[in-house]
Amino acid sequence: MPSLPHLRFPDSSFPRSYSTELTPAIQGVSPATGYLGTTITINGAALQDVTAVQVLQGRQVLGTCTNVVAQAGQVTCTAPDLPAGAYTLVLRKANGEGSVDALKRGTFTFVTVLAGVVDNYGSIAGGLPLTVTAAGAGFAVGPNNMTANAVSIGGLDCPLIEVANATQLKCRAQGLMGTVLAEYWNLGVNIYSLPDLINFQRPSKYGKGRIRGH
Repeated sequence: MPSLPHLRFPDSSFPRSYSTELTPAIQGVSPATGYLGTTITINGAALQDVTAVQVLQGRQVLGTCTNVVAQAGQVTCTAPDLPAGAYTLVLRKANGEGSVDALKRGTFTFVTVLAGVVDNYGSIAGGLPLTVTAAGAGFAVGPNNMTANAVSIGGLDCPLIEVANATQLKCRAQGLMGTVLAEYWNLGVNIYSLPDLINFQRPSKYGKGRIRGH
């Protein structure tokens, strides 16, 4: 078997030195998901000299955390503003030395949060536009924004019409297929037109029933 490479110092006067400093090692990240402003806690070993937390994707640094506080077994920092997606965290010491992540646990996912829906009603046949607003990491913007974002309603795709910005997009609701659960209300005498069905409150003194249709 071939021998392992090794060094030999026959002369005891040969200058030798060593350092007791250890490379920062990542053992876990909490929480696993978040967005701008989220406090990220990174657990590990030899973290006391960490001065920076870099956020990478595809080995490219896309952001840096702020408010870095380092202790021997833990580093906390504040997440930067980045698009939704999975990222890798790398810890840096003042001398540029980076962390190791043998367990591949140094990951953090920036997520989009649904903030609201405008015009959230439509017909069974579909076709009406739906405006969706987002918070957190928001929607993807740029030249590929129509393919980088996706919306679904009840498991059905809602094809995009436009992506206005990182917080708002529009999609077109599809027709509803299958069994529909409906309600009918017995309105009062001499009422010949339907009320505002969006804001109408169900009358408690009248009967109520349910029907099923296709």
